[in-house]
Amino acid sequence: MGLVLMGGLSVLSKVMSLAAQVVLTSRLTKVEWALGGLAISIAAFPAVLQNAGLSSVLVHRQRGFRVWSGGAASLGMLLGVVACLAIIGVGAVAAPAYGSPELVGLMVFVGTTVIVNSAGVVPTARLQIDLRYGTIAKIGLLANLSLNLLSVSMALYGLGPYACVAPQVVSGIVNVALLWRHSHAPLSFVVKPRVWKFLLGDASAIIITNLMWAVANFGDNVMVSIFASKEALGVYYFAYALSFQIVQIIAGNAQPVLMPALAKLSHDPPRQVQAFMRGARLLAALLFPFLAALASFCPEVLHLVYTDKWNDAIPIIRVLCLGMGMYMLSSMTIGSLVTAQGRFRTTMVFSIFNAVEFLTMVGLGAYLGGVIGVAIGVAVHHWFAGTIAIWLGISRGGFKLKDIPGLYIAPILACCAAMLAAYAIKLGLARVHAHTLVVLGVGGPAEFAAYALALRLIAPETARQARAQIVDIVRKVSGRFSRA
Repeated sequence: MGLVLMGGLSVLSKVMSLAAQVVLTSRLTKVEWALGGLAISIAAFPAVLQNAGLSSVLVHRQRGFRVWSGGAASLGMLLGVVACLAIIGVGAVAAPAYGSPELVGLMVFVGTTVIVNSAGVVPTARLQIDLRYGTIAKIGLLANLSLNLLSVSMALYGLGPYACVAPQVVSGIVNVALLWRHSHAPLSFVVKPRVWKFLLGDASAIIITNLMWAVANFGDNVMVSIFASKEALGVYYFAYALSFQIVQIIAGNAQPVLMPALAKLSHDPPRQVQAFMRGARLLAALLFPFLAALASFCPEVLHLVYTDKWNDAIPIIRVLCLGMGMYMLSSMTIGSLVTAQGRFRTTMVFSIFNAVEFLTMVGLGAYLGGVIGVAIGVAVHHWFAGTIAIWLGISRGGFKLKDIPGLYIAPILACCAAMLAAYAIKLGLARVHAHTLVVLGVGGPAEFAAYALALRLIAPETARQARAQIVDIVRKVSGRFSRA
């Protein structure tokens, strides 16, 4: 029940974030949006020190929680301070390099947020040990609400890129305060160098892995900032954030839900992988049509919301949508299946390969094609590295490379048929000069209906499972509202 509540509140939180993003990108200029994104991207690398996996270590050592928690709390704060100083130092170097003195002030806020979040290591672990997923979700929702309200307010008051980073400090304080209040964890920050040694030994692999994921998650923004203008970076950051939010809303909760279930099947690898394949096939069937719809109707959506401000992002959004589905499948493989298999060294090695291959693809794309080249490089990376990630996970269950296309072929073919139908409808409505709302109101539902029909013809069992999942979600949501 806690996991279900966690999933529902997480979706609500992400929808709120998308709404706040719409307001921010409406009020901020492309350069201001780019500076906020650049500050967050650059800070992600030194911030890995703060996100050293100490909560995971405490969960792993939960039997001695009281012994380890004091040392973990003090070590977390120390790492947070070191990360904060590193972030501010990087900002001081990056500001003149990018010709953006505002970066220094932005990085101060980001660094302060890191220190604040470091104080939440122990209570987060305590709540996870007690399986209080509902409490974690509620706290996250309240913290995200404060973040979005402050971000929107600052943007409306004309505070520019600070609207992207300054509210994170307040949101972090709200989050940490609520975590401590509801976790009932012992409030102790004891300096124990001997305890630190053991904790860092457990966390070192996590730090390396998280650093590599940071490269793959934020390296494209840094690459665009090197090869293109600030305005172009703003356009790319906008396009990526929009396409990524769709993935998060539809499929962002797959990992925390699947991983515990798959872990229970760790004694039976073939059955474990079969369960993963069923879940991945179903999730692809649910996510791919939304990405296809975004690719089809992003010109109409952007025109309706922003007029012509973000039109330059249209081709970038469409290219990124080509890779986001595979990004979801590969992330789910590493985050749920490979983790459930206990193959942490495999995860670390793959993260290193993933980062190197990502920088190669994105760097080549930036050099040859500028911003759109970066988007193409990202999409190609997701398919290439994603295929390897899925193979690493499913090979334990006796599956082979040839089994991977079975996860996505049917949804892709159905999406192609649906997009052709939507394109025909858009052409017809264009001849009568239909309003944008009419195009979205007619074309959007028609594309989803065409997708459902095509999927039913191509893969009837997958279509039946997707329909059953949607009906089940609707029933649970309506049941909650009726009881309220």
